[in-house]
Amino acid sequence: MTIFKRIRRPLATLEDFLCPVIGTCLTLKELQKMARRFHYEGDPSPYNLHTWLIRTCKKSPFVAKQVQKFLTEKYRPIMRRLDEFEGEAVLPAWEKAVQEGQVAGAFWAILTRLDVSNHIIEQVFGEVHMMSHLQAAEVRTELKSFDSLRKENDQLAQRLQKARLNLERLRSAQEELRRRLAQKEGGVRQLQRQLAQTTQALQAQENRHDLALLERENKELQRENKILRGQLSQERLHRANFERRLENLRQKERQKRPATSLPATQALPEVCAAALAGGCPLGPGEKCNGLCNKHILLVGGLEKLVPYYRGLVEGDFGAIFNRHDGDFRQGHSRLAGMVKKAHAVICPVGVNSHEACLCVKKLCKRLKKPCVMLPKAGLGGLKETLVELAQKESLAQEKDLLQ
Repeated sequence: MTIFKRIRRPLATLEDFLCPVIGTCLTLKELQKMARRFHYEGDPSPYNLHTWLIRTCKKSPFVAKQVQKFLTEKYRPIMRRLDEFEGEAVLPAWEKAVQEGQVAGAFWAILTRLDVSNHIIEQVFGEVHMMSHLQAAEVRTELKSFDSLRKENDQLAQRLQKARLNLERLRSAQEELRRRLAQKEGGVRQLQRQLAQTTQALQAQENRHDLALLERENKELQRENKILRGQLSQERLHRANFERRLENLRQKERQKRPATSLPATQALPEVCAAALAGGCPLGPGEKCNGLCNKHILLVGGLEKLVPYYRGLVEGDFGAIFNRHDGDFRQGHSRLAGMVKKAHAVICPVGVNSHEACLCVKKLCKRLKKPCVMLPKAGLGGLKETLVELAQKESLAQEKDLLQ
Protein backbone atom coordinates (compact mmCIF):
# COMPACT_ATOMS: atom_id res chain seq x y z
CA MET A 1 0.00 0.00 0.00
CA THR A 2 1.26 3.51 -0.86
CA ILE A 3 2.13 5.65 2.17
CA PHE A 4 1.34 9.34 1.77
CA LYS A 5 3.92 11.84 2.88
CA ARG A 6 1.23 14.04 4.45
CA ILE A 7 -0.28 13.39 7.87
CA ARG A 8 -4.08 12.87 7.72
CA ARG A 9 -6.76 13.88 10.15
CA PRO A 10 -9.00 11.03 11.34
CA LEU A 11 -12.57 11.27 10.04
CA ALA A 12 -13.89 11.00 13.60
CA THR A 13 -12.27 14.38 14.41
CA LEU A 14 -14.07 16.13 11.51
CA GLU A 15 -17.51 16.26 13.15
CA ASP A 16 -18.27 19.71 11.68
CA PHE A 17 -17.51 18.46 8.17
CA LEU A 18 -19.12 14.99 8.26
CA CYS A 19 -22.25 16.19 6.43
CA PRO A 20 -20.45 17.76 3.40
CA VAL A 21 -17.88 14.92 3.29
CA ILE A 22 -20.51 12.14 3.19
CA GLY A 23 -22.84 14.13 0.92
CA THR A 24 -20.09 15.11 -1.56
CA CYS A 25 -17.63 12.21 -1.50
CA LEU A 26 -20.05 9.24 -1.40
CA THR A 27 -22.57 8.33 -4.09
CA LEU A 28 -26.02 6.92 -3.35
CA LYS A 29 -24.91 3.40 -4.32
CA GLU A 30 -21.92 3.68 -2.01
CA LEU A 31 -24.20 4.82 0.82
CA GLN A 32 -26.42 1.78 0.22
CA LYS A 33 -23.34 -0.44 0.23
CA MET A 34 -22.24 1.04 3.59
CA ALA A 35 -25.73 0.47 5.00
CA ARG A 36 -25.65 -3.21 4.03
CA ARG A 37 -22.13 -3.62 5.39
CA PHE A 38 -22.95 -2.14 8.80
CA HIS A 39 -26.41 -3.77 9.01
CA TYR A 40 -28.62 -0.68 8.73
CA GLU A 41 -32.31 -1.67 9.00
CA GLY A 42 -34.07 1.71 8.85
CA ASP A 43 -35.76 3.63 6.05
CA PRO A 44 -33.57 3.23 2.90
CA SER A 45 -34.33 6.72 1.56
CA PRO A 46 -31.24 8.80 0.56
CA TYR A 47 -31.74 11.36 3.33
CA ASN A 48 -32.12 8.71 6.06
CA LEU A 49 -29.01 6.88 4.85
CA HIS A 50 -27.09 10.16 4.86
CA THR A 51 -28.08 11.15 8.40
CA TRP A 52 -27.58 7.57 9.69
CA LEU A 53 -23.99 7.42 8.46
CA ILE A 54 -23.20 10.83 9.98
CA ARG A 55 -24.49 9.73 13.39
CA THR A 56 -22.75 6.37 13.13
CA CYS A 57 -19.37 7.96 12.30
CA LYS A 58 -19.72 10.22 15.33
CA LYS A 59 -20.62 7.35 17.67
CA SER A 60 -18.46 4.54 16.27
CA PRO A 61 -14.73 5.14 15.63
CA PHE A 62 -14.61 1.78 13.86
CA VAL A 63 -17.20 2.83 11.26
CA ALA A 64 -15.49 6.22 10.83
CA LYS A 65 -12.17 4.44 10.28
CA GLN A 66 -13.70 2.12 7.67
CA VAL A 67 -15.33 5.05 5.82
CA GLN A 68 -12.02 6.96 5.86
CA LYS A 69 -10.22 3.90 4.51
CA PHE A 70 -12.77 3.55 1.70
CA LEU A 71 -12.52 7.23 0.71
CA THR A 72 -8.70 7.14 0.84
CA GLU A 73 -8.63 4.19 -1.56
CA LYS A 74 -11.24 5.83 -3.81
CA TYR A 75 -9.45 9.18 -4.12
CA ARG A 76 -5.83 7.98 -3.89
CA PRO A 77 -4.68 9.47 -7.28
CA ILE A 78 -5.99 12.99 -6.61
CA MET A 79 -4.69 12.88 -3.02
CA ARG A 80 -1.21 11.95 -4.29
CA ARG A 81 -1.32 14.83 -6.76
CA LEU A 82 -2.43 17.47 -4.23
CA ASP A 83 0.12 16.27 -1.65
CA GLU A 84 2.79 17.75 -3.91
CA PHE A 85 1.66 21.29 -2.95
CA GLU A 86 2.10 23.14 0.30
CA GLY A 87 0.74 26.30 1.89
CA GLU A 88 -1.04 28.74 -0.41
CA ALA A 89 -0.04 26.67 -3.44
CA VAL A 90 -2.80 24.26 -2.48
CA LEU A 91 -5.51 26.74 -3.63
CA PRO A 92 -4.41 26.87 -7.33
CA ALA A 93 -4.20 23.06 -7.30
CA TRP A 94 -7.74 22.95 -5.84
CA GLU A 95 -9.08 25.30 -8.54
CA LYS A 96 -7.51 23.18 -11.27
CA ALA A 97 -9.06 20.02 -9.81
CA VAL A 98 -12.47 21.75 -9.75
CA GLN A 99 -12.13 22.68 -13.44
CA GLU A 100 -11.32 19.03 -14.19
CA GLY A 101 -14.47 17.87 -12.36
CA GLN A 102 -12.61 16.23 -9.42
CA VAL A 103 -14.35 18.26 -6.71
CA ALA A 104 -15.09 15.38 -4.32
CA GLY A 105 -11.58 13.89 -4.39
CA ALA A 106 -9.84 17.26 -4.04
CA PHE A 107 -12.19 18.25 -1.19
CA TRP A 108 -11.35 15.02 0.69
CA ALA A 109 -7.61 15.38 0.05
CA ILE A 110 -7.45 18.97 1.37
CA LEU A 111 -9.87 18.51 4.28
CA THR A 112 -7.96 15.55 5.80
CA ARG A 113 -4.48 17.08 5.53
CA LEU A 114 -3.17 18.15 8.92
CA ASP A 115 -0.76 20.75 7.51
CA VAL A 116 -3.44 22.75 5.62
CA SER A 117 -4.42 25.99 7.38
CA ASN A 118 -7.95 26.67 8.62
CA HIS A 119 -8.61 29.58 6.27
CA ILE A 120 -7.84 27.35 3.24
CA ILE A 121 -10.17 24.66 4.60
CA GLU A 122 -12.91 27.28 5.18
CA GLN A 123 -12.50 28.65 1.65
CA VAL A 124 -12.64 25.17 0.09
CA PHE A 125 -15.61 24.21 2.30
CA GLY A 126 -17.44 27.43 1.32
CA GLU A 127 -17.01 26.72 -2.38
CA VAL A 128 -18.26 23.14 -2.00
CA HIS A 129 -21.20 24.37 0.05
CA MET A 130 -22.23 26.90 -2.62
CA MET A 131 -21.75 24.29 -5.35
CA SER A 132 -24.35 22.11 -3.66
CA HIS A 133 -26.86 24.99 -3.60
CA LEU A 134 -26.26 25.90 -7.26
CA GLN A 135 -26.46 22.26 -8.32
CA ALA A 136 -29.79 21.81 -6.52
CA ALA A 137 -31.20 24.91 -8.24
CA GLU A 138 -30.04 23.63 -11.63
CA VAL A 139 -31.57 20.23 -10.96
CA ARG A 140 -34.94 21.80 -10.12
CA THR A 141 -34.82 23.95 -13.26
CA GLU A 142 -33.89 20.95 -15.42
CA LEU A 143 -36.71 18.87 -13.91
CA LYS A 144 -39.27 21.54 -14.77
CA SER A 145 -37.87 21.89 -18.28
CA PHE A 146 -37.88 18.10 -18.72
CA ASP A 147 -41.51 17.81 -17.62
CA SER A 148 -42.55 20.53 -20.07
CA LEU A 149 -40.62 18.87 -22.91
CA ARG A 150 -42.13 15.48 -22.06
CA LYS A 151 -45.68 16.86 -22.22
CA GLU A 152 -44.95 18.63 -25.52
CA ASN A 153 -43.43 15.44 -26.92
CA ASP A 154 -46.56 13.45 -25.96
CA GLN A 155 -48.80 16.00 -27.70
CA LEU A 156 -46.67 15.96 -30.85
CA ALA A 157 -46.66 12.15 -30.84
CA GLN A 158 -50.47 12.08 -30.63
CA ARG A 159 -50.83 14.60 -33.48
CA LEU A 160 -48.35 12.65 -35.59
CA GLN A 161 -50.23 9.40 -35.01
CA LYS A 162 -53.55 10.97 -36.04
CA ALA A 163 -51.97 12.53 -39.13
CA ARG A 164 -50.58 9.13 -40.11
CA LEU A 165 -53.97 7.48 -39.66
CA ASN A 166 -55.67 10.12 -41.82
CA LEU A 167 -52.99 9.77 -44.47
CA GLU A 168 -53.53 6.01 -44.51
CA ARG A 169 -57.26 6.52 -45.00
CA LEU A 170 -56.63 8.88 -47.91
CA ARG A 171 -54.20 6.43 -49.48
CA SER A 172 -56.70 3.58 -49.12
CA ALA A 173 -59.41 5.65 -50.79
CA GLN A 174 -57.04 6.59 -53.60
CA GLU A 175 -56.12 2.95 -54.15
CA GLU A 176 -59.80 2.02 -54.27
CA LEU A 177 -60.43 4.69 -56.90
CA ARG A 178 -57.49 3.49 -58.96
CA ARG A 179 -58.78 -0.08 -58.76
CA ARG A 180 -62.22 0.96 -60.00
CA LEU A 181 -60.69 2.98 -62.79
CA ALA A 182 -58.53 0.01 -63.82
CA GLN A 183 -61.66 -2.15 -63.96
CA LYS A 184 -63.39 0.38 -66.22
CA GLU A 185 -60.37 0.62 -68.49
CA GLY A 186 -60.22 -3.18 -68.63
CA GLY A 187 -63.88 -3.22 -69.72
CA VAL A 188 -63.13 -0.69 -72.46
CA ARG A 189 -60.20 -2.76 -73.72
CA GLN A 190 -62.36 -5.87 -73.75
CA LEU A 191 -65.04 -4.01 -75.70
CA GLN A 192 -62.44 -2.82 -78.17
CA ARG A 193 -61.27 -6.40 -78.71
CA GLN A 194 -64.86 -7.48 -79.26
CA LEU A 195 -65.33 -4.66 -81.76
CA ALA A 196 -62.19 -5.73 -83.64
CA GLN A 197 -63.44 -9.32 -83.78
CA THR A 198 -66.82 -8.18 -85.00
CA THR A 199 -65.20 -6.06 -87.71
CA GLN A 200 -63.18 -9.03 -88.91
CA ALA A 201 -66.26 -11.22 -88.94
CA LEU A 202 -68.15 -8.54 -90.85
CA GLN A 203 -65.45 -8.39 -93.51
CA ALA A 204 -65.54 -12.19 -93.86
CA GLN A 205 -69.35 -12.30 -94.14
CA GLU A 206 -69.95 -9.16 -96.23
CA ASN A 207 -71.10 -11.24 -99.24
CA ARG A 208 -73.62 -13.29 -97.24
CA HIS A 209 -77.31 -12.66 -96.55
CA ASP A 210 -76.82 -11.99 -92.81
CA LEU A 211 -74.80 -8.82 -93.50
CA ALA A 212 -77.68 -6.65 -92.33
CA LEU A 213 -77.87 -8.52 -89.04
CA LEU A 214 -74.15 -8.08 -88.51
CA GLU A 215 -74.45 -4.37 -89.25
CA ARG A 216 -77.17 -4.01 -86.63
CA GLU A 217 -75.01 -5.87 -84.12
CA ASN A 218 -72.11 -3.58 -85.03
CA LYS A 219 -74.23 -0.48 -84.38
CA GLU A 220 -75.36 -1.89 -81.05
CA LEU A 221 -71.77 -2.51 -80.06
CA GLN A 222 -70.84 1.01 -81.11
CA ARG A 223 -73.60 2.42 -78.90
CA GLU A 224 -72.38 0.32 -75.98
CA ASN A 225 -68.84 1.46 -76.69
CA LYS A 226 -69.98 5.09 -76.66
CA ILE A 227 -71.77 4.56 -73.33
CA LEU A 228 -68.72 2.92 -71.81
CA ARG A 229 -66.50 5.72 -73.08
CA GLY A 230 -68.83 8.22 -71.45
CA GLN A 231 -68.68 6.27 -68.20
CA LEU A 232 -64.89 6.15 -68.48
CA SER A 233 -64.82 9.91 -68.98
CA GLN A 234 -66.97 10.40 -65.87
CA GLU A 235 -64.69 8.14 -63.85
CA ARG A 236 -61.68 10.12 -65.01
CA LEU A 237 -63.41 13.33 -63.94
CA HIS A 238 -64.16 11.76 -60.55
CA ARG A 239 -60.54 10.73 -60.26
CA ALA A 240 -59.25 14.20 -61.16
CA ASN A 241 -61.64 15.81 -58.65
CA PHE A 242 -60.61 13.38 -55.93
CA GLU A 243 -56.89 13.96 -56.57
CA ARG A 244 -57.47 17.73 -56.44
CA ARG A 245 -59.25 17.42 -53.09
CA LEU A 246 -56.57 15.08 -51.83
CA GLU A 247 -53.88 17.62 -52.73
CA ASN A 248 -55.84 20.39 -50.98
CA LEU A 249 -56.10 18.25 -47.84
CA ARG A 250 -52.37 17.57 -47.95
CA GLN A 251 -51.61 21.30 -48.32
CA LYS A 252 -53.88 22.10 -45.36
CA GLU A 253 -52.17 19.39 -43.30
CA ARG A 254 -48.72 20.80 -44.18
CA GLN A 255 -49.87 24.31 -43.23
CA LYS A 256 -51.29 23.12 -39.89
CA ARG A 257 -48.35 20.86 -38.95
CA PRO A 258 -45.97 23.53 -37.42
CA ALA A 259 -48.70 24.99 -35.16
CA THR A 260 -48.16 23.86 -31.58
CA SER A 261 -51.58 24.91 -30.34
CA LEU A 262 -53.55 22.82 -32.76
CA PRO A 263 -56.26 20.78 -30.94
CA ALA A 264 -56.12 17.06 -31.24
CA THR A 265 -59.64 16.96 -32.69
CA GLN A 266 -58.75 18.93 -35.83
CA ALA A 267 -57.68 16.00 -37.96
CA LEU A 268 -58.13 15.60 -41.72
CA PRO A 269 -61.66 14.49 -42.65
CA GLU A 270 -62.22 11.02 -43.97
CA VAL A 271 -62.87 10.56 -47.64
CA CYS A 272 -66.59 10.45 -48.27
CA ALA A 273 -67.65 7.35 -50.20
CA ALA A 274 -70.98 8.95 -51.20
CA ALA A 275 -69.21 11.74 -53.07
CA LEU A 276 -66.96 9.25 -54.86
CA ALA A 277 -69.88 7.03 -55.84
CA GLY A 278 -71.29 9.75 -58.10
CA GLY A 279 -74.65 9.91 -56.31
CA CYS A 280 -74.96 13.72 -56.74
CA PRO A 281 -77.02 15.22 -59.62
CA LEU A 282 -74.21 17.65 -60.54
CA GLY A 283 -70.79 16.65 -61.75
CA PRO A 284 -67.69 17.24 -59.61
CA GLY A 285 -66.57 20.89 -59.57
CA GLU A 286 -69.72 22.09 -61.40
CA LYS A 287 -70.52 25.68 -60.40
CA CYS A 288 -74.01 27.10 -59.97
CA ASN A 289 -74.14 30.89 -60.26
CA GLY A 290 -77.61 31.00 -58.78
CA LEU A 291 -76.24 30.72 -55.22
CA CYS A 292 -73.01 32.67 -55.62
CA ASN A 293 -72.22 34.59 -52.40
CA LYS A 294 -75.55 33.54 -50.84
CA HIS A 295 -75.58 32.53 -47.19
CA ILE A 296 -76.77 28.92 -46.76
CA LEU A 297 -77.54 27.91 -43.16
CA LEU A 298 -77.48 24.21 -42.21
CA VAL A 299 -79.11 23.38 -38.86
CA GLY A 300 -77.90 20.07 -37.42
CA GLY A 301 -76.41 17.41 -39.65
CA LEU A 302 -73.61 14.92 -38.96
CA GLU A 303 -70.49 16.36 -37.35
CA LYS A 304 -68.11 14.17 -39.36
CA LEU A 305 -69.61 15.43 -42.66
CA VAL A 306 -69.23 19.14 -41.86
CA PRO A 307 -66.08 19.54 -44.03
CA TYR A 308 -67.93 17.91 -46.94
CA TYR A 309 -71.02 20.08 -46.38
CA ARG A 310 -68.77 23.12 -46.58
CA GLY A 311 -66.93 21.84 -49.65
CA LEU A 312 -70.24 21.13 -51.40
CA VAL A 313 -71.85 24.50 -50.60
CA GLU A 314 -68.78 26.67 -51.16
CA GLY A 315 -66.77 24.62 -53.66
CA ASP A 316 -69.54 23.41 -56.00
CA PHE A 317 -72.08 26.24 -55.65
CA GLY A 318 -69.98 29.26 -54.71
CA ALA A 319 -72.22 30.00 -51.70
CA ILE A 320 -71.24 30.88 -48.10
CA PHE A 321 -71.68 28.00 -45.65
CA ASN A 322 -73.01 28.58 -42.13
CA ARG A 323 -73.99 25.92 -39.58
CA HIS A 324 -75.84 25.67 -36.28
CA ASP A 325 -75.45 22.36 -34.43
CA GLY A 326 -79.06 22.39 -33.15
CA ASP A 327 -78.05 22.74 -29.48
CA PHE A 328 -80.26 25.25 -27.61
CA ARG A 329 -78.69 25.07 -24.18
CA GLN A 330 -77.52 28.69 -24.63
CA GLY A 331 -80.86 29.91 -25.97
CA HIS A 332 -82.42 30.56 -29.37
CA SER A 333 -80.95 34.02 -29.96
CA ARG A 334 -77.90 32.73 -31.82
CA LEU A 335 -80.02 30.63 -34.20
CA ALA A 336 -82.37 33.61 -34.79
CA GLY A 337 -79.41 35.79 -35.79
CA MET A 338 -78.07 33.15 -38.17
CA VAL A 339 -81.51 32.63 -39.78
CA LYS A 340 -81.92 36.38 -40.22
CA LYS A 341 -78.58 36.55 -42.03
CA ALA A 342 -79.17 33.48 -44.24
CA HIS A 343 -80.73 33.48 -47.71
CA ALA A 344 -81.97 29.88 -47.25
CA VAL A 345 -82.17 27.39 -44.37
CA ILE A 346 -81.74 23.59 -44.64
CA CYS A 347 -82.65 21.35 -41.69
CA PRO A 348 -82.11 17.54 -41.74
CA VAL A 349 -84.99 16.07 -39.73
CA GLY A 350 -83.52 12.62 -39.09
CA VAL A 351 -80.60 13.86 -36.93
CA ASN A 352 -82.31 16.84 -35.22
CA SER A 353 -84.50 17.15 -32.15
CA HIS A 354 -88.20 17.96 -32.41
CA GLU A 355 -87.55 21.26 -30.67
CA ALA A 356 -84.90 22.27 -33.22
CA CYS A 357 -87.15 21.51 -36.20
CA LEU A 358 -90.08 23.49 -34.75
CA CYS A 359 -87.85 26.44 -33.89
CA VAL A 360 -86.39 26.53 -37.42
CA LYS A 361 -89.85 26.43 -38.99
CA LYS A 362 -91.17 29.26 -36.80
CA LEU A 363 -88.14 31.48 -37.40
CA CYS A 364 -88.18 30.94 -41.18
CA LYS A 365 -91.91 31.62 -41.32
CA ARG A 366 -91.58 34.81 -39.26
CA LEU A 367 -88.53 36.08 -41.17
CA LYS A 368 -89.88 34.86 -44.55
CA LYS A 369 -86.82 32.74 -45.34
CA PRO A 370 -86.85 29.67 -47.63
CA CYS A 371 -86.75 26.56 -45.44
CA VAL A 372 -86.15 22.99 -46.63
CA MET A 373 -86.63 20.06 -44.23
CA LEU A 374 -84.53 17.07 -45.38
CA PRO A 375 -85.40 13.52 -44.26
CA LYS A 376 -81.68 12.56 -44.04
CA ALA A 377 -78.34 14.28 -43.54
CA GLY A 378 -76.47 12.77 -46.52
CA LEU A 379 -74.58 14.68 -49.20
CA GLY A 380 -76.84 13.54 -52.04
CA GLY A 381 -80.01 15.05 -50.54
CA LEU A 382 -78.16 18.24 -49.67
CA LYS A 383 -76.88 18.65 -53.19
CA GLU A 384 -80.29 18.05 -54.74
CA THR A 385 -81.73 20.70 -52.43
CA LEU A 386 -79.00 23.15 -53.39
CA VAL A 387 -79.69 22.51 -57.07
CA GLU A 388 -83.39 23.30 -56.57
CA LEU A 389 -82.58 26.44 -54.57
CA ALA A 390 -80.11 27.52 -57.27
CA GLN A 391 -82.70 27.03 -60.01
CA LYS A 392 -85.29 29.02 -58.08
CA GLU A 393 -82.79 31.77 -57.43
CA SER A 394 -81.78 31.87 -61.10
CA LEU A 395 -85.45 32.13 -62.17
CA ALA A 396 -85.99 34.92 -59.68
CA GLN A 397 -82.99 36.80 -61.03
CA GLU A 398 -84.24 36.41 -64.60
CA LYS A 399 -87.66 37.79 -63.62
CA ASP A 400 -86.00 40.77 -61.96
CA LEU A 401 -84.03 41.47 -65.13
CA LEU A 402 -87.15 41.22 -67.33
CA GLN A 403 -89.02 43.64 -65.07
